[in-house]
Parts: sequence; C-alpha cells; structure tokens
Amino acid sequence: MSNGAIQQAGPYHQLLTSSKEFNGLVNAHKETAGSDQLVSATFSQKSLTSIKSTQASALKQYKAPNGNQLIQQEERGKGDMGMKPYLQYLNRMKGYILLSMASLCYLIFMICQILQNSWMASNVDNPLVSTLQLVFVYFLIGVFSSVFMFIRCQCLVTLGLQSSKDLFSQLMNSLFRAPMSFYDFTPLGRVLSRVSSDLSIVDLDIPFSLSFAVAGTIGLYSNLIVLAVVTWQVLIVAIPMVYVAIHMQRYYFASAKEVMRLNGTTKSSLANHVAETVA
Repeated sequence: MSNGAIQQAGPYHQLLTSSKEFNGLVNAHKETAGSDQLVSATFSQKSLTSIKSTQASALKQYKAPNGNQLIQQEERGKGDMGMKPYLQYLNRMKGYILLSMASLCYLIFMICQILQNSWMASNVDNPLVSTLQLVFVYFLIGVFSSVFMFIRCQCLVTLGLQSSKDLFSQLMNSLFRAPMSFYDFTPLGRVLSRVSSDLSIVDLDIPFSLSFAVAGTIGLYSNLIVLAVVTWQVLIVAIPMVYVAIHMQRYYFASAKEVMRLNGTTKSSLANHVAETVA
C-alpha cells in the first residue's frame, strides 16, 4: 500500500524482489525490531537466492535443539548456588554497607540486652543501689538499645527498597529493549512470573531472610557466650547439638531449594494459561 491505495499484490517473496516500497518497509521493520539480518533485495534471481539463504540461516539460528520445539523448557539451577546470589543482591546500591551497619546495630542491641539483665541481676539485692537508681539505669540502657534497633530497621528497609528498585528498573529496561524474537520464544506466563512472584521474593523475602539470619546468628552466639561464662558445663551439651543441627539443616536446605525452584518454574505455565484464556 502507498498513499492509502494498494499498489501491488502478491506473495511475500515476489513482493520482496519486485517492490522497492515493500522492500524498504521490511528493512525498516527489521531494524526497529533489533534484528541484525537486514533484507538486501535486488531485482535479480541472485538476490532472491541470497534472501532465501538468509532466512534459512535465521531459522537455523533460532531452531530448537530437538528440531520441532519452538519454546524451550524453562531452565532452573541445580544444587547449591552458594553465596553468589546474595553477593549479587548486596552489590546493589551499597548493600554491603547497609547490611554491615544493620549487623553492628543488632550486635550493640544484644550487648545492651545482656547489660540490662546483668545490671538487674547483680544489683537487685544490693543495698547500696536504690530502687530509683536501679530502674533509671535499666531504663537508660533500654532506651539506648532501642535507638540502635531503630537504626537497624532503617538500614534493612533501605537495603530492601533500593535493591528492589534497582533490580526492577534493570528488568523493565531489559524487557522493553528486548528484540521481538525474545517474545516469540518466551511465553508470556514466564515473563509474568518473573515480574510478579520473583520480584515479590526480592522485595520482601530476601531482606527479611537476611535480617533473620544475622539476628539469629548474633543471638545464638551471644546466648552461648553468656551460658559458657555462667555455667561452662552447658558446652558439653551445646557443641554436639550445634553439630547435629548443622547436618539437619544441610539435609533440609537441599530439599527446600529444589521445592522452591519447582514452585517458581511451574507458576509460569499457569500464568501463561490464564493470560491466554483472558485474551
């Protein structure tokens, strides 16, 4: 069509070799879609052969390994990925600094808790310490620890918000700038699963899991040190129990990771089915 009127009609290859307007339209479309293979057609039979070979190479490039499957099965990791995903997450927007500050604040909070209990236990029956002095020092330590707990919460919220915004921006840029061939071979449900459930994990689960892991580790070792100082005999029971707990966690982590991966990969097919049904 040109100027609102049909100039020429025919099969695709015939129009490609005989119409300059159609040839230019196809080339412009391929440039816009980000394709590296531009159609360079002339009015000779040699150019038609070149176009067919170009199309064959393109089909071969995007051909599935089994020869007839256009959309590949979604890939998922296997085994233990180590600390690499968490390090990549903490690399976003000064995550190391924020997590270190949050850990330090929680450590100071635990020290204040121990000081509170020690002060109350050692001076509750001390005649040289008045009740007002006892309560005032206890209250002062509590306020001091609450300030550090507030700073810890601020650091964790900032860590989760900034990392989530950065990852979301990169994901949106990648989706909007992806070539059209990406959407030909990637189901819509898989994209929806990445931008919904996976981003929800990044927004909520990872920051809270990191905070719980740091708090649990610091709390465990703090209580263990206090118990070892007061009654060292508890180490006879604590050390074997820690050893058993570590081995049980390894068994649990292996199965939990596989279940989470299966859950993440099976949601995409369901989301794709719902999207196609609604459409």
